[in-house]
Amino acid sequence: MDNAKIDDTSSNRQCTDKQADWLCRCCARRRIRPAGSRLLCAPSNARCPRQACGAKAGIATANFPILARLNTGLDICVTPFGKLTWQGRTHRCALGQSGIRTNKREGDGATPSGCFELQGVLYRADRLNEPQTTLSVRSINPNDGWCDDPNNLNYNLPVTLPFAGSHERLWRDDALYDLLVTLKFNFDPPVAGAGSAIFLHVAAPNFSPTAGCVALACDTLCELLADCTPGDRLCISPPHHAEKQHQDADRI
Repeated sequence: MDNAKIDDTSSNRQCTDKQADWLCRCCARRRIRPAGSRLLCAPSNARCPRQACGAKAGIATANFPILARLNTGLDICVTPFGKLTWQGRTHRCALGQSGIRTNKREGDGATPSGCFELQGVLYRADRLNEPQTTLSVRSINPNDGWCDDPNNLNYNLPVTLPFAGSHERLWRDDALYDLLVTLKFNFDPPVAGAGSAIFLHVAAPNFSPTAGCVALACDTLCELLADCTPGDRLCISPPHHAEKQHQDADRI
């Protein structure tokens, strides 16, 4: 997915913010950006702060058509074919045993479609070093759980064990939750029965299906987190959308 959005109004709008908030399309695609860059309208005379290409807002050049507005977040793209892509790199991932569904329900074993902001990182400090990321990070404790009981007021929220309602333990014997990313899925407020505990976590060695989460090899997940910043999203394509993209790719 192209992380840059073309600005077609910059020649008629002025902005007093610094030029460093803008990049040419090439630099934006490579995710080379100044610290603290924001989504802004560009002055008509804005230039790419890297100045390697000399791209100028609204003016086509041989290699870089126009200055591009930098998206404030990275979309990590997932397809029903078990592929996850970000920064031009594609990796195998595991999905829910029931595939991807647009109408996710509690206990259906499906991965929900949609775009969900990355919320925070949890990890087992007794097994892994703290992951390098700008997302919030916290170590998992033996009494950490996640409520999956639609009839409980804490549905789809972290809870402290022991806990009377139905829940999932985050401190596992296997390695699946050694490193996980919580997502803003069915969030603020949670809708009872619409799905809970949907994470981005470590895959089983054979990439066996999950109960609804998206799972990656641990090394791949660590690499991804090093690129992530607050506001980045996990975007899961619905089956019909991904199938169309697949067919279009075959025609090229």
